[in-house]
Amino acid sequence: MNADEAQKCIEIATRKLQAGDKAGAHKFALKAAALHDSPQVQQLLQKIVKAPATTPSADGAAGSSRSEGGATQRTKAAASKPEEPAAREYTPDQAKVVKRIRKCQATAFYEILDIKREATEAEVKKAYRKLALQLHPDKNGAPGADEAFKMVSRAFQILSDASKRSQFDRYGADPDQRGGGAPAANSFQRANGGGGMQGGMFGEEMNADDLFNMFFGGGGGMGGGFGGSPFVSFGGPGVRVHHFGGGQARQHRGQQGEERASLAQLLPLIILFGFSLLSSLFSGGSWFGSGSTTPSYAFNNHPPYTQERLTPVHKIQFFVNPEQIASIGDPALKQFDKKVEVDYIRNLRDTCEWEYQQREQEMNNAYGFFSIDKVKYNAAKNKRMEGCEELKRYGYRL
Repeated sequence: MNADEAQKCIEIATRKLQAGDKAGAHKFALKAAALHDSPQVQQLLQKIVKAPATTPSADGAAGSSRSEGGATQRTKAAASKPEEPAAREYTPDQAKVVKRIRKCQATAFYEILDIKREATEAEVKKAYRKLALQLHPDKNGAPGADEAFKMVSRAFQILSDASKRSQFDRYGADPDQRGGGAPAANSFQRANGGGGMQGGMFGEEMNADDLFNMFFGGGGGMGGGFGGSPFVSFGGPGVRVHHFGGGQARQHRGQQGEERASLAQLLPLIILFGFSLLSSLFSGGSWFGSGSTTPSYAFNNHPPYTQERLTPVHKIQFFVNPEQIASIGDPALKQFDKKVEVDYIRNLRDTCEWEYQQREQEMNNAYGFFSIDKVKYNAAKNKRMEGCEELKRYGYRL
């Protein structure tokens, strides 16, 4: 079986080499060697190594012919040094706050905002407001202020979104980071779509300045920060599907098939949740009463989340603040339990997809130029993916 697959890889590598795609040919030749090494594979690898590099484009060839006058002009231009920008002023306090934040790990979000793990949503916003005003590049000229400002913005984006914060508390990693540290779209909610089940509005594509303008009412952050993908919000008495047109619309259209397949697997929970919402609406009331907010929750027991609850279908354990739910009736709490279940399954799908991409990257890293490290390759291939295993136990898959 492996020999047949290896032969297919050899044929693909040969076609790519004939088409001038040396990198693609090398990749498939290495895969053939990993599946079933043979003299034919080794000969192909040697042939690929000896193959000439890609022929320069006509524009590049034309650019290589230089007139004597043009060369002289370029030499003069290279010799002239641009004026260095004037040093910006800053206070010792501004430099101190920059230094403190730059010392933090990139994902030490609580430490970056200088808040406790059990900080409320209001305390998160207050900490961001204070630091953002101190660090904005227009106000702070200290070295590294721009990077510190971005770190604060990133911390706020994660901790202000209940779903992402819960996932961060559970796994200790940036929930938006995928293999190689690059943001990737997840199966149920595209990464650049923003929010999450609780209606958070800060997607990866929103940069620090956009977030600052949006938070402080500058109006500049609404143009393209939301990408072009939809997300589903369960933050109030109804299911709302939001569409934001932006720079990522074409990417979203190319992934619609994948999204539809993924949504189909969550359909039973969504339908169950939707019927409960309709019942609530027709009864003339909202979930948590007029002026109330949805309770927050955590999947691990820590103050103030000390009261245990279970989700209705899969009996997933989570914890709430007893004071927040003391005045909420049973019907509304049942709706809340269902919402938590949808959040949890979505987080598991995010984690499972991240595990798949991590495994794929580790397998690719096992490829050398002439050979493959089979020990590393097999270790990556057989790596246990706990998030995917748990997702499978609940009857879902990617």
